[in-house]
Order: sequence, then C-alpha cells, then structure tokens
Amino acid sequence: MRGVQPAPDTHTPYSMLHTSPILLHGPDTYRSRSRLRAIRDEFGRTVDPSGCNSTVLEGKGLSLEIFERDLTAAPFLALGRLVVVEGLLASKPKADAQERVAALLQRARDARVVFWEGELTPAQLKGRLAAAVAANGAVEVFTPLSGRALTGWYAARVRELGGQLTPAAADRLAAAVGDDLWRADGELRKLVAYARGRQIEPADVGALTPARWQEQTFALADAIGARSASAALRHSRQLLAHGVSAPELLGLVAWQFRNLLGVKRLAADEPGLTAG
Repeated sequence: MRGVQPAPDTHTPYSMLHTSPILLHGPDTYRSRSRLRAIRDEFGRTVDPSGCNSTVLEGKGLSLEIFERDLTAAPFLALGRLVVVEGLLASKPKADAQERVAALLQRARDARVVFWEGELTPAQLKGRLAAAVAANGAVEVFTPLSGRALTGWYAARVRELGGQLTPAAADRLAAAVGDDLWRADGELRKLVAYARGRQIEPADVGALTPARWQEQTFALADAIGARSASAALRHSRQLLAHGVSAPELLGLVAWQFRNLLGVKRLAADEPGLTAG
C-alpha cells in the first residue's frame, strides 16, 4: 500500500515480508492503539516469538543515535525487527530532525518502523517525515465512528467479550456514550458481566450507563465556578442539543451548586475533616 489509507480492521494480518513504514494517527486513539497492538502481536507470533526484536521509543526527545541503532541492528534469531516510535510528530520536531529521521528510514533493511500518534494538526502532517512515510509506506487515519459504523463496532466488540447486544441497546448506548470508544469498551465489559449470558437490552444500558449529558452537567458547573463564559456556553449548548430543556438545565446547575454549598457547610461544621 502507498499513501493515505483508511483505518483497517484491527485484526488485519501483519507481515514482515516488506519493511515499509507505517504512520498511525487520528483522534480515535482507541482504534489506533488496537491497530498498533495487532501489529505487535502479529509480529511476535510470526516473526519474533522470543520478543527480543521489538523496541518502543518515546518520540519526545528522541535520540537519533538510539533510533539509528535500533533501526540498523541485525535481528537476533528472527527474520526482522519492529521499531515503534510514539508521539514524535506531536512533539513538533524541527525540520532538520524530521529530515534525518526520514533519511534513516531508507536504511531500514530488516526493520519495520511504526509511528504512533494521537490527533495531529494539518501543519504537523505537512512535514518531511509524514511525507516520506506516505510516499514509501502507509498512513492510516483513525477518525471517530458514527451512525451504523459506531453501533456495528459496539456489536462486534460485545461478541469479542462473549456477549450479545440487541440493535436497540446499541442505539441507546450510542446515545449515552457516543464515539468515546475507551469509555464504550468499559461500559460494554460492565454490561456483558451484568447480562450473564443473555442478550443486552436497552433497559440494561439505561440502568448501568450514565448519559453523556450528566457528565456535561459537572463540566458546566466547573465552567461557571471558574467564571469561564465561553466554556459554560459551550456546555450549555451541548446539553440543550442532547434534549435537556432550559428549565431542566437551570435545575441541574442549581442542584450541583447546592451539593457544593452542602460540602462547604460540612467542612465548616466539622473542622477535623480533611480536604479529601
């Protein structure tokens, strides 16, 4: 493959028959991490069972000498090496450093290099290194899932966990959690354990999974307390978009502040209490 590619299934087989580099990036870090894990697992199974030929380097403050050493070292009792570099582009390396890393990639005869990043800005993707990976390897972008793709992911993940999810339950979970797959994974694990072998129904989701607007309420209270008008307005709009009416919104905010005042009074009445 060459150039920018859509994010593949996380179970796509990995082969060390070629050593073209890969750049994994995007706001959906759950799936990009899953992809990286699949690459490393497949490498361990098919190329390096001993685990002696896989290296993970921190991109921030990356030593080019160490990178070159790991890139050019001969594999030990294996067909190749795997070098993972995390967060290099996000650390905003200078143009000459990117040029040197791109040049070193040309020397990777027996090593596959994987660059893992979170969400990158357009400017960070215009540098020499990203261009070199796109020209000689593959760039896989992980954007947030939505609609049927999102609920399909829920259903597939539940099957991996040994459970079943009705379409209606998937829709309700999507409304409550959205595209935050890190949180969704935790909620699905909880739901599978709760269902104990039966299908997960919408009522189960309603009983165990708090809706996103509840979290937004806390964020709104924090914004008001910090006197951040822009953040407070943003959270208010999000709550209204989730179907919370204006009177309900006012009541939620008042409820939050009553709780805070109650804690303040308790601290004043009980001087022996710790801050925690």
